[in-house]
Amino acid sequence: FQYQISESNITKQYKNLEEIYKSGKITFKPMLKISNNSFSAHVPSKSLFSLVQKYERLYISDSRHCDIKILHLNGKYIKKFGDKGKTPGKLLGPSYMCFSNKQLVVWEIGNRRFSFFSPDGKFIKIKKINIKGHLKGMKALKDGRIILEVTGVKTNKKSKEIFEWRALEMYSPELIHLKSLY
Repeated sequence: FQYQISESNITKQYKNLEEIYKSGKITFKPMLKISNNSFSAHVPSKSLFSLVQKYERLYISDSRHCDIKILHLNGKYIKKFGDKGKTPGKLLGPSYMCFSNKQLVVWEIGNRRFSFFSPDGKFIKIKKINIKGHLKGMKALKDGRIILEVTGVKTNKKSKEIFEWRALEMYSPELIHLKSLY
């Protein structure tokens, strides 16, 4: 989204948050709308899960059809890659994604593993790591390190209280655990 602030009939573009707060009015205008209708009939799309922008392209994971769809920034469909399966190069429930060191890293919830692809969709490798809990998000830092957000539920045996825990874990670009951040 880009933001524009309207003052009477004049629309201004502001560059910083201080100017926005001073004006008091913000209107969000969609730059691009992506939905199941963005794809032609021969490209099925059901559960569009996450979106990553890189190399002037949008990468969208479709967890139901077990593929990744690539679009231009203008919304024009380029191609898709990935087929449903458990063998290396196949996807099962692709969900969270990020680019790390010029590789698209995809978390597959169905296979509980990470698959690495080139920007054009060529399979590189898989990596399994022991994640205690459920992955709720991932982001790559500029240097390629990857931050995973993980959640889970824990029960206190004495009081029988149940609580949710959340952790941020830092990994190398090769998904070797470096440290817990939170």
